[in-house]
Amino acid sequence: MEMIKVNVENVNGILVTTSNRVAKELGVSHKHLLEKIEGYIEKFTKAEVSALGENTGNISKTESSVLGENTGNIAKPESLGFGGNLDFTEFYIPSSYKVKGNFKSYKNYLITQKGIAQLIGGYNASVPIAFILNVAYINEFERMRKELQGKRPMTRKMESIRKEITLNNKLTYHGVPILITRQLNKLVGYDISLKLSTVKGRSVLRNEEIKSLKRENAILSNQLTYTAIYYQKNLEELLKKIKELRAFKDEITEYFISNEIETRLQQDSNNIEIALKLLDNITDTAVKERISIGILEKMGY
Repeated sequence: MEMIKVNVENVNGILVTTSNRVAKELGVSHKHLLEKIEGYIEKFTKAEVSALGENTGNISKTESSVLGENTGNIAKPESLGFGGNLDFTEFYIPSSYKVKGNFKSYKNYLITQKGIAQLIGGYNASVPIAFILNVAYINEFERMRKELQGKRPMTRKMESIRKEITLNNKLTYHGVPILITRQLNKLVGYDISLKLSTVKGRSVLRNEEIKSLKRENAILSNQLTYTAIYYQKNLEELLKKIKELRAFKDEITEYFISNEIETRLQQDSNNIEIALKLLDNITDTAVKERISIGILEKMGY
């Protein structure tokens, strides 16, 4: 089954599409679709009024005239499958749009995932494309939801804690070069912790291990209570699982190489020869030059 490409947008943190877009995709007039949406909204409203009437034990004459004499046929929230607390804006959000070259605003609705399921489902019998379109929207809403989860913005507190931890800070654990989650978040510019949790082979440090890490790396904040760490051996898996990091492959590779060289220089001056051999294995001239300058600075030149 060939999937249709559909568009879902993030509007103030809510994933939606638009009624005029859906009308075009279904091949029906926007006016007809608006009537269908407003028919559902009317049912929601009547269901709420009906629930209120049940709670008070009666319906006033005014309410009866609005609802019609046959109040027994009013749909209740439970019968619609939405539970007792019904709010139509969880399905359809009143909005408007403008046509290019025209200053007039036209009425439409923003439609949530719940609204799409109800609205397009109502066309399944009469519009052949409705089923495929519904599946396409289910997939796109799910894709967008996962993408938003992976791009959780850093809060001001998180940003203030993490701003000092970058690839310029060479971190080690028991003398072995490592990266921590904060460095990778800072590198891509937003929180990818959820995605990083899928990386195989990573280690998570807590309690005494965290204390040991902070003793070894004075730059780390006292507010760090746990972290995942990544060794050079995890690099391939990192790049495979986290597409955002692929653009920084060279920077991460250079980080591990220069970190290992600097660590060896600090551990024992006799390791200078080993460090220089590691440097010889680097084929990128620009990278080699930057690391060489770093070595000279460490040695006091």
